[in-house]
Amino acid sequence: ADVVVAFCYLKWDAQRIEQVRQYLARSKGFVVIHSATWTKPKPSAEVGAVTGVGGFQFFRHGIARLQIDQPTHPICLGLPRQFELNDETYWPATPGPDVPGYTVLASSPERIKPTADETQPQVMFWTCQPGAGRVFGCVPGHFTWTFDDPYARIMLLRGMAWAGGSSP
Repeated sequence: ADVVVAFCYLKWDAQRIEQVRQYLARSKGFVVIHSATWTKPKPSAEVGAVTGVGGFQFFRHGIARLQIDQPTHPICLGLPRQFELNDETYWPATPGPDVPGYTVLASSPERIKPTADETQPQVMFWTCQPGAGRVFGCVPGHFTWTFDDPYARIMLLRGMAWAGGSSP
């Protein structure tokens, strides 16, 4: 396969991390959607080195006010600079991203902590290029109606194409 898409929680043990690393080393694409972006039982720097994000600390259900941070990226071309999704968000990316080619495509303002008033932009869609491979990540996807949203669907389909080395 040129692209592997994961939507469910993955068992991120040393064997799985090495398997994904070797797959990406062959110039392949890996896509993580919603629960596949959350590592259990805790965030993992090793997973982050492969997927761009090694987990999160908090989550909430509700309106995510997405800001397109890279409007000229092929995945984001022609999309409105802002749109909303009623979904589940995760934040902050933990540990902080430290992968070659890491790019935040879209973010959402989230409270620094669930009980705080102050918000900061948090990654909701991203890409990275660990080694020869390409990774696309998407935090939204808890509710099936998210996949009916035209902008979320465009980003997902373009992200899959981009991860596979095709033109979005």
